[in-house]
Amino acid sequence: MRTLSQNLDELFLDTVLELTELSSFKTSTEAGYELMEKKYKERYQALLDNLSNSGKRTFLDLIRIKLSVTQDGLHNLEGKKEQFIYRINKSLIIHACSVFDYFLNQTLFLILSNNPQLLSNEKRTIQYHELVKYSKEELIQSTIERFIHELSYKSISERIRQMNSMFNLELDFTEIQQPDIFFSSNINLIELTEIFSIRNIIIHNQGIVNKLFVDNNTSSKYKVGDQINLDSDRIEKYTLGLSKYASSISRQTMMNFH
Repeated sequence: MRTLSQNLDELFLDTVLELTELSSFKTSTEAGYELMEKKYKERYQALLDNLSNSGKRTFLDLIRIKLSVTQDGLHNLEGKKEQFIYRINKSLIIHACSVFDYFLNQTLFLILSNNPQLLSNEKRTIQYHELVKYSKEELIQSTIERFIHELSYKSISERIRQMNSMFNLELDFTEIQQPDIFFSSNINLIELTEIFSIRNIIIHNQGIVNKLFVDNNTSSKYKVGDQINLDSDRIEKYTLGLSKYASSISRQTMMNFH
């Protein structure tokens, strides 16, 4: 039977691997766009040269050339590459946050399933039909799942602070940008809040900053009405940050629940 320590370790490794793969996907996608444009231009020019050598060319001939190149699986981005990359980056930050979300929830689930007494201070009303219908183990499981579900509706900073208090993790909540060091006790809640606020503003407001975003990120340079900047460097920074903070939480939980 697998131990809690083994399950927590596997969860962390899977989390970091998936976040790293997101970063790799971003890099390979950008390289793919560059290659697509290059091959499109080469193929288009080759067909154009052949047409020029055969005599007079018409507008219809140019249309046929473009269709021919497209049928070969090549596409001209026509200056839309940055727009396409921005769309991909929006999807990446949403997915990255969902990976971190799962890491937090699953960490809670694994620890509480092995230590249900940690929920003894939580107040929850149990219905009579639940007492009759379910076993003690099923009631504990249901209580854990409901607790995690309700906690997931709180802000990311509230969730981590509650985990820190409940599990005595001794995380160090700093507002200073830390170097990219894994397995420290540091978590920059300002940066983490910004990452999840960006995720929320993408989902709910097309990436346009509103007052709620500004209120939740008082140190941000964004103003109401600004479009969120999601260039490749920022995606790299955010995925690395999420991996780093996952390692901080993992280290502390492993120390307390080895």
